[in-house]
Amino acid sequence: MKGFLTTRIGRHFLAIFLSLALPLIAACWFGLRTVTSALEQQTHTVLRAASNAAEAQLREFLLHLKRQTLSISANGKIRDVLQTASGLNAGQLASTDVTELLTLQQTSTADVEEISVLATDGRVVASSKRENIGQDWSSAEYFARGQKSFFPGDIYREPADGRLRWIMAAPIIDAASRRLLGLVALRVDPSALNDLTTGRRIVAEGAETQSFRIGNTGETLLIETA
Repeated sequence: MKGFLTTRIGRHFLAIFLSLALPLIAACWFGLRTVTSALEQQTHTVLRAASNAAEAQLREFLLHLKRQTLSISANGKIRDVLQTASGLNAGQLASTDVTELLTLQQTSTADVEEISVLATDGRVVASSKRENIGQDWSSAEYFARGQKSFFPGDIYREPADGRLRWIMAAPIIDAASRRLLGLVALRVDPSALNDLTTGRRIVAEGAETQSFRIGNTGETLLIETA
């Protein structure tokens, strides 16, 4: 073969071969680059859509919890209880219908584990968990920050039992004098965020085709659901 390429006919053949092969190779390379670029752009678009969808679901979930917290903080019956709380002990307050009101609110929202009302000294005067009535929660961060404005809470690990906690809080203000009466605290199940971002919530709500999800380790997944 080497000897053939050194001949005049061989060189002529090689020239013809290269003149035909090089454009074909260039066209294949250009086509491959174009397809790769298109796939990268499409993948980026799909992942961006997935991220936006997951973020929208998360924002809607957090907004719902905020509205519920603020709605409870504006309840007139709870305000009345706090206005007279200084003259009653925790046992008397536990027998009021405010506890039943909080229990009803808590059981109607699956992600909320407990709703409590605290006086300005941090004492729990009513709660959907009756065993917590009378406890002093004045040292909690949400108590200090929730007296000023709505506090969305931070997920933290409880030193006593190692469990994760997520508590939202909002001030309860006297409608006439604008005086701080206390605050309402919602203890939310932290696993609700996992269910939301991994897609378990949307599947549980009846999703039948594709759903955008963020995986357990943070990756974004596009999954076909049966």
